[in-house]
Amino acid sequence: MRITKFLLGVLIGPALLLTGATPPTLNLPATVVGTQTYSYTTPTIYNFAVSSVSSSGVFSPGTSYSAFCSFPSGIVPGGGTNPNGTVTPPEDPHNPSGSATYSPISSYSVTTPGNNSGYPGFTYNAATQTFTTTSLTLAQEWSAVNWILNTPKGVSGENPTPTDTQAAIWQLLHPDIQFGFVTTTTTPGSALTPASAMLYNDALANGLSFIPAGGQVVAVLMLPTTPGGSAPYQGLFIPVPIPAGSCAIPAAYATGLNLGTDASYIFIDTGNTKLGWNAYQLNGNVLFGQGLTVQLSGGNNGGLGAGFKVYDDSTTNISGSLQNPLTFASVPTSQTAAAAATAKSVSNYANGLAATQAFNSINNNMTINGDGGLNVIDVGSIQNANLTIHGSASDYFIFNVSNGIQTNQVITLTGGVTASNILWNLTGSGNVLQTSGGNVLVGTFLATNGGQFQFSELQLTGALINTGGNVQLVSGNHTLTQAGFCH
Repeated sequence: MRITKFLLGVLIGPALLLTGATPPTLNLPATVVGTQTYSYTTPTIYNFAVSSVSSSGVFSPGTSYSAFCSFPSGIVPGGGTNPNGTVTPPEDPHNPSGSATYSPISSYSVTTPGNNSGYPGFTYNAATQTFTTTSLTLAQEWSAVNWILNTPKGVSGENPTPTDTQAAIWQLLHPDIQFGFVTTTTTPGSALTPASAMLYNDALANGLSFIPAGGQVVAVLMLPTTPGGSAPYQGLFIPVPIPAGSCAIPAAYATGLNLGTDASYIFIDTGNTKLGWNAYQLNGNVLFGQGLTVQLSGGNNGGLGAGFKVYDDSTTNISGSLQNPLTFASVPTSQTAAAAATAKSVSNYANGLAATQAFNSINNNMTINGDGGLNVIDVGSIQNANLTIHGSASDYFIFNVSNGIQTNQVITLTGGVTASNILWNLTGSGNVLQTSGGNVLVGTFLATNGGQFQFSELQLTGALINTGGNVQLVSGNHTLTQAGFCH
């Protein structure tokens, strides 16, 4: 029996930029044998039926996948010849018959074929139907395409049709050709439709450094290497889901609780607030922005682990230095704004979940037991509690803390549950998280309502996200380890 998979729009939560993140690793086979079909009544979507693969992994024999045209005249941006040299011409917009052998390759691979350095791009104005020349590299073009795949409705209210989506993709991958983008189901038109132009411009503004995370999709190019039909073969790409790692949160809650690429940082601090940082080695990437003022001061072994960076936008004001110099990388304000918006959305969603357990306060020894699924614990405050969280690897714990946590005690995990399974949603104001000597924290601590973090001798396996409160990372020389929620 043939199974058809429509992979476009397989997205858990909003698509975000993560400049400097690691491109996704996929278990791609060396070759795939399959048959592509194309219908002019649905001109943006190909169908690719897999008959055999050289090794198991991403693609399954007997399965059909929806696919997109990279461009009628070329397999990679700007066209070019097939690197295998066995198909002449390499591509054609026509509908071939019969099967052929394809070589799949990730759009983020450094060996993307053609060695194409990118073609001139054109920012398109739908109202005037005019283009403004800009410059896009090959990596930027494919990053923007992947942003579209993971943001299928755009962010400006365009609500594009599949035809609009294909037109925007064509404009990104072969922008030197300003010709008839499809505006009807059968006949090329003279310009991008308003919706496809909005999606295209959204991708330029938000997607040039996009890297998808677990649970999102990535474009995999299908390069025809052995002809097997009556016509040349079109170069396609298939949106392939990226494994979400060990995260298996119950499906009913997965979208609302998905932090997206926020979960890839050890520390996010945004807003017109202040950060004082003179301590701790953070083993993870950091994101600053949205008017944040950062005061760095030496001593206490402050810094980042090897290979990690501080990503900051143009509104961030940073002065001073740490004992261990930081590596900085600039990101657009749209990236930090999106990160803050995602954090707020997850916090609001978590706070609205029905509690499975509730406590006015926890201030002594206590064990919180999981039930094998999503555990929502509402608590007023936690004061120097020796807390044990017991659950299996399939337990997820959401702690909605309405006042705050002040602790010099250890949080212990037992039964197989990990720090990536725990989210502390700190919904109050004032000092919502304060530590002193003896504390050991686990999980992601999230504050989006102006609550402040005050740390002394912090020990953490997890992550910190604060989008509106002051933070003090002082008085300690511990190493903090990144373990984002459901990441």
